This record gives sequence, C-alpha cells and structure tokens, in this order.
Amino acid sequence: MSIAQFAIADDVINDFNQLFHKDKQSAVIEELMRQIISDIKQQGKRQQAFHSLTNRRILRPTVSQSEIEQIRDEVRL
Repeated sequence: MSIAQFAIADDVINDFNQLFHKDKQSAVIEELMRQIISDIKQQGKRQQAFHSLTNRRILRPTVSQSEIEQIRDEVRL
C-alpha cells in the first residue's frame, strides 16, 4: 500500500473531517479515487463509442426527405 500527499484547500479538509470524523478516512478517500477512476474510464468508452458511430455515418448512404416519405407511404398501404 502506498502513501500519497496532496495539497488540499483548508475549507475542503475541514468539511471532510467534519463529515467523515467517524469513518476510516483513508477508506473514504480510496473509494472516492476508485469511483473517479471508474468514471473517467467510462467517459473514455463513451467517447470512443461516439466517435465510432459518427465515423460510421460517413459510410452510410444518404437518403433524401422525399425518399423517406415515399417509403413511409409505401409501408402504410
């Protein structure tokens, strides 16, 4: 296990200590770090999916509004 040191604003430290004075603070910080790491990884996956989908749009054939309306009318009959 490693020890980490960070410069954190006094008001944040005071609020943290007040809220988590009964808890094992290192465990709280570890869980917060795990959560933000998970969030950042998930954000990266979402960005990759977005880029993959938008890149596929280039390969997709375009359809005009009149073609859409024609097909819609044919399906409704």
